[in-house]
Amino acid sequence: MLVPAARELREALARFADVRIALSYREVPAMRRELDRISRELCAMTGARTIDDALAIADTMLTRPPRRRPAEASGATVDVATAA
Repeated sequence: MLVPAARELREALARFADVRIALSYREVPAMRRELDRISRELCAMTGARTIDDALAIADTMLTRPPRRRPAEASGATVDVATAA
């Protein structure tokens, strides 16, 4: 599984939270569909089967220090979380 960039994961989590909060005030079918879409996206990003698992895994991913790998041609290291 490819590890998502921290920025992308944070953006998906923020969208999830925004829509979930909006739905707590008023149930709107379009927002419900958006929450379902974002939930599937977070599950795919984290390799989880449920949104609860995806949120827990995302939290762990964001609290871990970034993994590093050797750069291909030099002795420098590349931050895997931000490398594209």
